[in-house]
Amino acid sequence: METIENNHHHSHSHGHHHGKHRSENVHVYQVDAIVGKNPLNIAFTAAVLGQLLFFFANYSISAALGSDGEVFVLLAHFLRAFGEGFLLFCLMKGMASLLYPLKWYFISAIFFFVLFHLVTSALLIMHQNGLLGDIGVFFYLLSTITYFALGFMLKQKYKDSLAKLGIIMMTYILVTMALSLAGMMGINIYIDFACVALGVYYIITLRDRFDVDYDD
Repeated sequence: METIENNHHHSHSHGHHHGKHRSENVHVYQVDAIVGKNPLNIAFTAAVLGQLLFFFANYSISAALGSDGEVFVLLAHFLRAFGEGFLLFCLMKGMASLLYPLKWYFISAIFFFVLFHLVTSALLIMHQNGLLGDIGVFFYLLSTITYFALGFMLKQKYKDSLAKLGIIMMTYILVTMALSLAGMMGINIYIDFACVALGVYYIITLRDRFDVDYDD
């Protein structure tokens, strides 16, 4: 694995170092954004809102709000499909010039992630709760496996920030999958809160991988 010497601690080391192009650097801190800060912030907000709405769908909270939680879940699926899906797409585009673009890992992860949320939303709208258990779990597992594979490859192929993102991605996916399959999501308010906090932390880490000044 070729790395540019470590004293160039930024992904924008333009030009050539010892004849190697910066795209061969596996010490990557941030990637170029294909859009400005506003679309990224909108996607970030949508993804975080999606996480929070899953929390509000918790049985005790939705009951206290006089709702069955289904509206929250429906909105959460849409917002996460749009927000998180868009951020992943931007990361894929930003990594296109790197040594390991991981294009097909990104495409499969984004495709199955968005598909899972949209299929689940459609089944909820049609009140097909029976199908939700079978079809929903099938698409959930496809989404989880491809998303985890992406996180694993980020950890394997890169150092620094992209590796950190991969580790957080894998942790988030494993924790939520374990709790989902154990039937502990949506029941225990503390577990739900911990999952949402981890999800928001992951979304923040994902957003911060772009070379954009969000404070301007």
